[in-house]
Amino acid sequence: MSGPIQLSEEQTSELLGHFNLSGFRSGQKEVLLHLLNGKNVISLMPTGHGKSFIYWAFAYLNQSNVILVVSPLNSLIVDQVNFFSIFLKKN
Repeated sequence: MSGPIQLSEEQTSELLGHFNLSGFRSGQKEVLLHLLNGKNVISLMPTGHGKSFIYWAFAYLNQSNVILVVSPLNSLIVDQVNFFSIFLKKN
């Protein structure tokens, strides 16, 4: 029986290079490794901390499987712009 999946330095370098990043942010690698090992994960990260990268990295590393990543980021941005437009018109 093999042990838990780990990312080699070569895999890490390839992954970060593919996404044009210099390194992982705090917690990203740990969450990604849990996912790669088939574990359920709940991760609370602040806005802009790189949650979307984890989704994309997981999909990139699992190219033998079909993985659909749906990111609500664009919708969130539109909602925020609309909210502030209405807020500014009222003030």
